[in-house]
Amino acid sequence: ENVLDKFLANFDERIDENMESRMASIGYNVREILAIASMLQEEAAVPEEMPIISSLLYNRLNSESLRLLQMDSTVFYAADQMGTTFDTKLDNPYNTYVYPGLPAGPIDNPGIEAINAALNPDDTDFYYFATGKDGFNHFYNDWDEFEEFLASDEYVGNH
Repeated sequence: ENVLDKFLANFDERIDENMESRMASIGYNVREILAIASMLQEEAAVPEEMPIISSLLYNRLNSESLRLLQMDSTVFYAADQMGTTFDTKLDNPYNTYVYPGLPAGPIDNPGIEAINAALNPDDTDFYYFATGKDGFNHFYNDWDEFEEFLASDEYVGNH
């Protein structure tokens, strides 16, 4: 109980009126912002990528045709909850490959950098990204270019 009280007190200290105002102006509540921030925390290779990935998530959320966020981090979280292995077909409200929009809630305890990035995304036209063998994420607005990257020797998934 003491640990939970400390977590909540720390959260209340860090979420200020400006952040609450920003949430209201972009139309998202605390749970939704924390869900976005938690994905940023898990998906970004370096903190500088967080506002870019944030933009990509909002681009997808605002898209008519790309409402599936398809974040591997949410599938890993769902698999862990279910005591199984990674599978993009898992029927779980945290699986963003199956359920459109945001996951059921945050998938971890995001840091303030991730929360700020969730509130202040970059302005991009990116919809796709994947990790390269260089350890960084590579971003695309075009499906064909994204597919080319996935088929290349630069993609971390290709050995």
